[in-house]
Amino acid sequence: MVNSTALTVVGPASLAAEIVIDLEKIVSSITIAVSEILAITLPTVLEVVGDVVAVVEGIVFDLVAIVSEIVNTLEYLIVHLVEST
Repeated sequence: MVNSTALTVVGPASLAAEIVIDLEKIVSSITIAVSEILAITLPTVLEVVGDVVAVVEGIVFDLVAIVSEIVNTLEYLIVHLVEST
């Protein structure tokens, strides 16, 4: 993936420069690989997150309906209890 040219240059300073160039190539390769992976996986991840949010939203709406029914029933029972006393 990364071809070093360190053997074609003589001296420690040149070797250090070649190491920096090699590291730049490595970082560039990793950056490209990560970008490609994200481009492939991110839409799927976002779709799954969207699906989970939709399910949670449905559960919350159901809970609101259940709590509303409980409140209505309790109100009905309390009104009739008060009226009967």
